[in-house]
Amino acid sequence: MGEAVIPVPTMSYRNRPLFWHHSATDPSLIQVATFSDSAEGIHGIEVSVPCWISSEAEAAQYVEGTPPSGKDWNSIGWAASFAHKLEGGPDWAQSDMVDWEWARLAFEKAEESGFWPSSNNLGVMYREGYGVRVDADIAFSKFMKAAQSLDPIPLRHLAKCYRLGFGTAIDDSEADSLEELAELQEAERKGKR
Repeated sequence: MGEAVIPVPTMSYRNRPLFWHHSATDPSLIQVATFSDSAEGIHGIEVSVPCWISSEAEAAQYVEGTPPSGKDWNSIGWAASFAHKLEGGPDWAQSDMVDWEWARLAFEKAEESGFWPSSNNLGVMYREGYGVRVDADIAFSKFMKAAQSLDPIPLRHLAKCYRLGFGTAIDDSEADSLEELAELQEAERKGKR
Protein backbone atom coordinates (compact mmCIF):
# COMPACT_ATOMS: atom_id res chain seq x y z
CA MET A 1 0.00 0.00 0.00
CA GLY A 2 1.08 3.56 -0.60
CA GLU A 3 1.11 6.41 1.84
CA ALA A 4 -2.17 7.56 3.32
CA VAL A 5 -3.56 10.91 2.23
CA ILE A 6 -5.93 12.57 4.69
CA PRO A 7 -8.15 15.33 3.24
CA VAL A 8 -8.79 17.66 6.18
CA PRO A 9 -9.68 21.37 6.20
CA THR A 10 -6.17 22.84 6.11
CA MET A 11 -6.90 26.08 7.91
CA SER A 12 -8.40 24.28 10.92
CA TYR A 13 -5.63 21.70 11.15
CA ARG A 14 -2.52 23.69 10.13
CA ASN A 15 0.40 23.67 12.61
CA ARG A 16 -1.45 21.69 15.25
CA PRO A 17 -1.05 18.12 16.48
CA LEU A 18 -3.52 15.66 14.99
CA PHE A 19 -5.02 12.69 16.78
CA TRP A 20 -6.90 9.95 14.97
CA HIS A 21 -8.85 6.76 15.63
CA HIS A 22 -11.01 4.43 13.58
CA SER A 23 -14.68 5.32 13.46
CA ALA A 24 -16.79 3.14 15.74
CA THR A 25 -19.72 3.26 13.30
CA ASP A 26 -18.25 3.29 9.76
CA PRO A 27 -15.30 1.14 8.64
CA SER A 28 -14.53 3.49 5.75
CA LEU A 29 -13.79 6.44 8.05
CA ILE A 30 -11.28 7.60 10.60
CA GLN A 31 -11.84 10.45 13.03
CA VAL A 32 -9.17 13.16 13.01
CA ALA A 33 -9.16 15.57 15.94
CA THR A 34 -7.22 18.64 17.01
CA PHE A 35 -7.98 21.89 18.79
CA SER A 36 -8.32 25.56 18.05
CA ASP A 37 -7.65 28.42 20.38
CA SER A 38 -9.30 31.78 20.31
CA ALA A 39 -10.28 34.55 22.67
CA GLU A 40 -13.16 32.35 23.84
CA GLY A 41 -10.78 29.52 24.82
CA ILE A 42 -9.67 26.17 23.43
CA HIS A 43 -12.16 24.19 21.36
CA GLY A 44 -11.93 20.69 19.98
CA ILE A 45 -12.23 20.13 16.23
CA GLU A 46 -13.04 16.70 14.81
CA VAL A 47 -13.66 15.61 11.25
CA SER A 48 -14.45 12.24 9.66
CA VAL A 49 -12.23 11.34 6.72
CA PRO A 50 -11.95 8.23 4.55
CA CYS A 51 -9.29 5.73 5.55
CA TRP A 52 -8.90 4.30 2.03
CA ILE A 53 -7.37 7.31 0.29
CA SER A 54 -3.78 6.73 -0.85
CA SER A 55 -3.22 9.50 -3.41
CA GLU A 56 -4.06 13.13 -3.99
CA ALA A 57 -6.20 12.09 -6.97
CA GLU A 58 -8.32 9.87 -4.70
CA ALA A 59 -8.56 12.71 -2.17
CA ALA A 60 -9.83 15.02 -4.93
CA GLN A 61 -12.42 12.42 -5.98
CA TYR A 62 -13.58 12.13 -2.38
CA VAL A 63 -13.91 15.92 -2.03
CA GLU A 64 -15.95 15.93 -5.26
CA GLY A 65 -18.29 13.33 -3.75
CA THR A 66 -17.18 10.26 -5.72
CA PRO A 67 -18.08 7.16 -3.68
CA PRO A 68 -15.42 4.55 -2.79
CA SER A 69 -14.56 2.12 -5.59
CA GLY A 70 -14.34 -1.66 -5.27
CA LYS A 71 -10.60 -1.29 -4.76
CA ASP A 72 -11.23 1.26 -1.99
CA TRP A 73 -13.73 -1.00 -0.22
CA ASN A 74 -11.33 -3.93 -0.51
CA SER A 75 -8.60 -1.78 1.08
CA ILE A 76 -10.97 -0.97 3.95
CA GLY A 77 -11.69 -4.67 4.47
CA TRP A 78 -8.00 -5.55 4.26
CA ALA A 79 -7.08 -2.86 6.82
CA ALA A 80 -9.69 -4.26 9.22
CA SER A 81 -8.49 -7.84 8.84
CA PHE A 82 -5.66 -9.48 6.91
CA ALA A 83 -3.29 -6.49 7.22
CA HIS A 84 -2.84 -7.50 10.86
CA LYS A 85 -1.48 -10.92 9.83
CA LEU A 86 1.65 -9.13 8.59
CA GLU A 87 2.17 -7.53 12.01
CA GLY A 88 0.85 -10.15 14.39
CA GLY A 89 1.88 -13.51 15.68
CA PRO A 90 0.01 -16.78 15.58
CA ASP A 91 -3.09 -15.25 17.22
CA TRP A 92 -3.36 -12.29 14.81
CA ALA A 93 -6.91 -13.26 13.73
CA GLN A 94 -8.22 -12.79 17.29
CA SER A 95 -6.45 -9.46 17.87
CA ASP A 96 -8.50 -6.55 19.20
CA MET A 97 -7.40 -4.63 16.11
CA VAL A 98 -9.10 -7.10 13.76
CA ASP A 99 -12.78 -6.50 12.97
CA TRP A 100 -14.04 -9.37 10.85
CA GLU A 101 -17.58 -8.02 10.62
CA TRP A 102 -16.39 -4.71 9.13
CA ALA A 103 -14.02 -6.62 6.86
CA ARG A 104 -16.80 -8.88 5.56
CA LEU A 105 -19.10 -5.93 4.89
CA ALA A 106 -16.34 -4.01 3.08
CA PHE A 107 -15.33 -7.05 1.00
CA GLU A 108 -18.97 -7.60 0.05
CA LYS A 109 -19.27 -3.95 -1.06
CA ALA A 110 -16.10 -4.38 -3.14
CA GLU A 111 -17.37 -7.63 -4.61
CA GLU A 112 -20.58 -5.90 -5.74
CA SER A 113 -18.43 -3.78 -8.05
CA GLY A 114 -16.73 -6.86 -9.50
CA PHE A 115 -13.38 -6.37 -7.73
CA TRP A 116 -12.07 -9.96 -7.75
CA PRO A 117 -9.56 -9.70 -4.84
CA SER A 118 -12.50 -9.13 -2.50
CA SER A 119 -14.09 -12.40 -3.67
CA ASN A 120 -10.81 -14.14 -2.90
CA ASN A 121 -10.65 -12.51 0.55
CA LEU A 122 -14.21 -13.62 1.29
CA GLY A 123 -13.28 -17.13 0.18
CA VAL A 124 -10.45 -17.21 2.72
CA MET A 125 -12.76 -15.93 5.44
CA TYR A 126 -15.32 -18.69 4.76
CA ARG A 127 -12.64 -21.37 4.37
CA GLU A 128 -10.91 -20.47 7.65
CA GLY A 129 -13.93 -19.33 9.66
CA TYR A 130 -12.61 -15.80 10.16
CA GLY A 131 -15.58 -13.90 11.61
CA VAL A 132 -18.03 -16.28 9.91
CA ARG A 133 -18.84 -19.94 10.23
CA VAL A 134 -16.79 -22.20 7.98
CA ASP A 135 -18.79 -22.76 4.80
CA ALA A 136 -17.11 -24.84 2.12
CA ASP A 137 -19.75 -24.09 -0.52
CA ILE A 138 -19.46 -20.32 -0.12
CA ALA A 139 -15.65 -20.47 0.01
CA PHE A 140 -15.53 -22.56 -3.17
CA SER A 141 -17.91 -20.21 -5.02
CA LYS A 142 -15.87 -17.15 -3.97
CA PHE A 143 -12.61 -18.78 -5.10
CA MET A 144 -14.27 -19.80 -8.38
CA LYS A 145 -15.36 -16.21 -8.96
CA ALA A 146 -11.91 -14.80 -8.10
CA ALA A 147 -10.12 -17.40 -10.23
CA GLN A 148 -11.78 -15.96 -13.33
CA SER A 149 -9.14 -13.22 -13.02
CA LEU A 150 -6.50 -15.89 -13.77
CA ASP A 151 -4.44 -14.52 -10.88
CA PRO A 152 -2.23 -17.24 -9.37
CA ILE A 153 -3.47 -16.72 -5.79
CA PRO A 154 -7.16 -17.59 -6.31
CA LEU A 155 -6.18 -20.27 -8.84
CA ARG A 156 -4.17 -21.97 -6.09
CA HIS A 157 -7.00 -21.57 -3.56
CA LEU A 158 -9.39 -23.16 -6.03
CA ALA A 159 -6.92 -25.97 -6.78
CA LYS A 160 -6.72 -26.70 -3.06
CA CYS A 161 -10.52 -26.94 -2.91
CA TYR A 162 -10.51 -29.53 -5.71
CA ARG A 163 -7.60 -31.39 -4.13
CA LEU A 164 -9.33 -31.65 -0.72
CA GLY A 165 -12.94 -31.84 -1.90
CA PHE A 166 -13.72 -28.60 -0.07
CA GLY A 167 -17.04 -27.32 -1.41
CA THR A 168 -16.77 -29.60 -4.45
CA ALA A 169 -15.96 -33.19 -5.37
CA ILE A 170 -12.31 -34.25 -5.18
CA ASP A 171 -10.80 -33.81 -8.63
CA ASP A 172 -7.01 -34.17 -8.75
CA SER A 173 -6.97 -33.63 -12.50
CA GLU A 174 -8.71 -30.24 -12.14
CA ALA A 175 -6.42 -29.34 -9.23
CA ASP A 176 -3.35 -30.21 -11.35
CA SER A 177 -4.66 -28.09 -14.25
CA LEU A 178 -5.31 -25.10 -12.00
CA GLU A 179 -1.89 -25.37 -10.34
CA GLU A 180 -0.24 -25.57 -13.77
CA LEU A 181 -2.20 -22.53 -14.93
CA ALA A 182 -1.16 -20.64 -11.77
CA GLU A 183 2.50 -21.44 -12.47
CA LEU A 184 2.16 -20.29 -16.09
CA GLN A 185 0.49 -17.04 -15.03
CA GLU A 186 3.18 -16.42 -12.44
CA ALA A 187 5.97 -17.07 -14.98
CA GLU A 188 4.29 -14.75 -17.49
CA ARG A 189 4.00 -11.97 -14.91
CA LYS A 190 7.66 -12.33 -13.91
CA GLY A 191 8.65 -12.19 -17.60
CA LYS A 192 6.83 -8.87 -18.04
CA ARG A 193 8.71 -7.16 -15.23
